Amino acid sequence: MGSRRNSRSLFVLSCFLSIGLAVLFGRDVYAQITSVFSATSTAVSSLTAAVATSTAPASEKFFLNDRVYTDDQLKVRLTPIWESPTLITQASGTPATIIGGPVFGDEFIWWKVDYDDSESDGWSIEDHLVKVEIPVVKDGGYSPTGEVKLTNFLARRSHPRIFGDKVVWAENRNGNSDIYLYNLTTRTEQRLTNGESDASKPSIYANRVVYVDRRSDQSNPGRDAINIYLKDLSSGIARPLTSDSKFQSEPTIYGDLVAYIETGYKGSRTIFLYNLLNNTKETIVSGKDIGNLQFAGNYIVWTDMSGGFGKIYVYDLKTKTKSSLAGRFGDQVSPAVSEAGKVVFGAKRRTGSENDWRVYVHDVVNGAEDVIGQETGRQPSDLSISGNLISWSRGGEIYLYDLGAAKETKLTNLLNEQKESYISNTALVWIDGRNANDDIYFWNIKK
Repeated sequence: MGSRRNSRSLFVLSCFLSIGLAVLFGRDVYAQITSVFSATSTAVSSLTAAVATSTAPASEKFFLNDRVYTDDQLKVRLTPIWESPTLITQASGTPATIIGGPVFGDEFIWWKVDYDDSESDGWSIEDHLVKVEIPVVKDGGYSPTGEVKLTNFLARRSHPRIFGDKVVWAENRNGNSDIYLYNLTTRTEQRLTNGESDASKPSIYANRVVYVDRRSDQSNPGRDAINIYLKDLSSGIARPLTSDSKFQSEPTIYGDLVAYIETGYKGSRTIFLYNLLNNTKETIVSGKDIGNLQFAGNYIVWTDMSGGFGKIYVYDLKTKTKSSLAGRFGDQVSPAVSEAGKVVFGAKRRTGSENDWRVYVHDVVNGAEDVIGQETGRQPSDLSISGNLISWSRGGEIYLYDLGAAKETKLTNLLNEQKESYISNTALVWIDGRNANDDIYFWNIKK
């Protein structure tokens, strides 16, 4: 394109010079000067022709049906030339499929691209398209029939939670970590935070979402304040839960109550319960090594590592009492609790090997405790319970256990990692790495 413009400019300039020289110097001098211009013009024409007929550079960066994504903002044009109308500008991280090309035009290599989030298919330059290397699932690989992939943009995602038809999670699509929501009824996605801070660890109940917000502490330059924020989905208003601490973590909401951990002087940690109806909070328990906080119904559970190994505790909001689970285990990890007071956790015997982990369920009401599942193996994580259904991750796969049927099911058998499962009623969500990305998957369990 640039060479054609230059040749036209030279042609116009030579015309004006020819007329001027003929007037100033007469025919003889003009004839000598124009012979020089003629030679120069011939050289320019030859160079222009060479550029115009040069062979387009070959490209084997992509092939038809390759999955790609953008690594910067990228324009989608109607035709593969620079001056073609722009159909849309895609954000960085947008996934797509190659459906045509390559075509060389205006010194760029163009590909026709079908973008996942737009009906405006068109041509984009290859410089900002990156191929997605999708692992091949081996024979025997499987996942639940009827599962739904909720995310498209390439990003890191974590901590999916679900209530009713709403799924929330944290992801870094726009640089900072933000909280996103997917509505299963309307099939729409909504960004809940504005990117001004790092937001993580969301928990949802009805139309309220709580999460950890990390931003610069205006009263202490160079330091960050870490607070629990509450987002009201009905009003769209977000606010700090409290303003009396700058080191809060692990929020979990149930009804009008939010349980969370607050770190104080010299690293002491306290579990608080905040009442959204009257904006008051009460102290549950304190300890140096408290973590893995979970809350449902009248029960709060957590892990205390102060003895050198994990020990699980339960707090009953009705009786205002704290109790520990049986102490015959070497480690107790990843607790979760149901509204009915069933606590599920991973544990191994004090004399057990590193692969001697089992999944247990403890009934707070009657004290009964049973091992569930058929497998002893690597440490389970991300345990979750709702009613009689229990889910967990182990070895990069998702497991489901039905207490009513006393049946364990290994839901996935895929390459890459499936993790962070969470169950609510008969709905299961998890982080899935099968497409070389941290995607959110949803599955409605058919009992």
